Amino acid sequence: MLVLTRKRLETIQIGDDVLVKVIETGRHSVKIGIQAPDHVRVVRSELLPIPGPHYPLAAFLKERRANRADPTPANAKPTDEASPSAIAGRES
Repeated sequence: MLVLTRKRLETIQIGDDVLVKVIETGRHSVKIGIQAPDHVRVVRSELLPIPGPHYPLAAFLKERRANRADPTPANAKPTDEASPSAIAGRES
């Protein structure tokens, strides 16, 4: 997963057709705007049923739900390519 830091009114472009813009940031939330063609489906993940293994976000959602139930200790060391140093290298 690519993790990016954006400030208010900054954008992220995905492919040629999708633009994600940070509209507002708050203490516990971020409001984003998504500009995409009509044929691109944009849905909040909590509105979808639990997806089957064929669904692209299935692994991510399964891991997120597991982490909410059993959070990793704060002192745990990263064990895969999603370490902070690896993520920093992808931001350019």
